[in-house]
Amino acid sequence: MSSREVHVTFYNSTQAILTLDSCSLAHGEWIDKPPSTIGPWETVHWRSDSDGIATGTEGKAVYTALSTKVELDWDNPYFGTDKNQIMINGQTWFNAPDYTFYGGYQTGEGEKEYITFTLCRAAPDWMGQFWKDNSKYNKTPLRNLMIPGTHDSGTSDISYGNVRSPDMAGALKWLDEFYPDLVARWAKTQNFDITQQLYAGIRYFDLRVAINNGPCICHSLFSTSVADVLDQVKNFIDKHQSEIIILDFNHFYELSANDHNDLANLIENILGSKLAPPSLGPDATPEGIWGRGAQIIVNYDYNGGDFSQNHPAFWCGSIQSNWPNTDDIDVLKDYLGKELSQKPANKFWVMQCILTIQSGDYLSTWWENLIDGHPYSVIEWEQTTNASMLPVIFSDTWKDGKVNIVMLDSFADSLGFVPAIIKRYWS
Repeated sequence: MSSREVHVTFYNSTQAILTLDSCSLAHGEWIDKPPSTIGPWETVHWRSDSDGIATGTEGKAVYTALSTKVELDWDNPYFGTDKNQIMINGQTWFNAPDYTFYGGYQTGEGEKEYITFTLCRAAPDWMGQFWKDNSKYNKTPLRNLMIPGTHDSGTSDISYGNVRSPDMAGALKWLDEFYPDLVARWAKTQNFDITQQLYAGIRYFDLRVAINNGPCICHSLFSTSVADVLDQVKNFIDKHQSEIIILDFNHFYELSANDHNDLANLIENILGSKLAPPSLGPDATPEGIWGRGAQIIVNYDYNGGDFSQNHPAFWCGSIQSNWPNTDDIDVLKDYLGKELSQKPANKFWVMQCILTIQSGDYLSTWWENLIDGHPYSVIEWEQTTNASMLPVIFSDTWKDGKVNIVMLDSFADSLGFVPAIIKRYWS
């Protein structure tokens, strides 16, 4: 019996045919080798095992699609931590600057490791492609169309050593003194920056702001600046003029009235005429937004003093996004099932398909990771959440008209979340 096994599942969530370029093992032996070709939307499997006493198995498979090389690496050692990755043209996750393909993976560590790699095609123009000339969609209120979104969207720059932000909970402040790497792992919810998310097809962004030498994105630790987020959005819409983007500024930490005005001015200066006015109302359609020459809805959950009068381009309190606040997948599914029957009649609304680690569990997850490979970060943890939620999201229960914005952590590792939504409009 082998001491270590790796069972690989590879989901080609694209219309491209993948051709095997090479496959090799640095350690171990093949039980089942990677297939020579993988068809569009096809799922394939292979396996490698260790072949000696107290040894592991490590290998790679390289496929080619449309002149793009897709490399899948796995390593399940006898001692040490499992290491897996997907590389697109030699770059992790996404092949910038072409943005043709991106990939992710889900894994459960252990003696028998099961890895699911996913390859997706970038979708920078999917709204223009499927909504623009189709009256079934361009005349439908945006709040009745399914839109892919991300939770704590701007956190890809969070890492060990980042400055603590004012939203950090009390229990985390203690942990940050002694285990700062652990805190960083549970603060970062996305591997992709805003540009990569936009090219992947994400159109809703959940943004939380505090001040750190200017307004910055935060989630217990400071991430990138708001100006950087806005610049990425502006650069994208200049090239893709039929895409509609929702920026949801919904949490602010220790901002004064002047800070809010400065932030609002920054948004207006960078995005300018592309802001869709709230006068379009809750039944705003893609056609109505395009007709104004606009592409961006900014929801801004602050209405102090004369803020609304001074910044009339912002939609204030126009999105309902209820937090499940549970670490149990069955409770989450029940909660979201009830949400379906309570859809607001006059707002955009978000289904938060996320689990939340409870404050007393951070250290226990660290210990469980050492013992049995329990997820050690939000991104690792939400891989299993996404795997459980995606069949629900794409069931008939969640059809268009019933669900608006669907929000995930770690969306890149979600087995084709965005392509599956887009495929609804394509089919």
